[in-house]
Amino acid sequence: MLKVDIFIAEDTPFYREIFKRRKKDTLEEKDGATEFYFASPEDIIIKKLEWFKTGGEVSERQLTNVLGILKVHRDFLDKEYIKHWATKLGVLDLLRKIFRETGTDM
Repeated sequence: MLKVDIFIAEDTPFYREIFKRRKKDTLEEKDGATEFYFASPEDIIIKKLEWFKTGGEVSERQLTNVLGILKVHRDFLDKEYIKHWATKLGVLDLLRKIFRETGTDM
């Protein structure tokens, strides 16, 4: 099963970064497969923490998704980038909590 979150682009510095950092890939490993742009794991983590906060910090789905991303990408994340934007967007406390709970170094 495939789950897709769609980011509606806004003209903000963070969305400009998401756009610059996006990667083109396919969902299938075959010639001629349709290509899509995907946000980086770091940007997805930041957006999901932001959605969690703006949603009243009740959506366990957002946190579960963040935990899944950390499980898969934890050794390859640009943590300085995540901390920078988490600070600017007011979700650094949530990021610290998630990192602490998962044993991920900041």
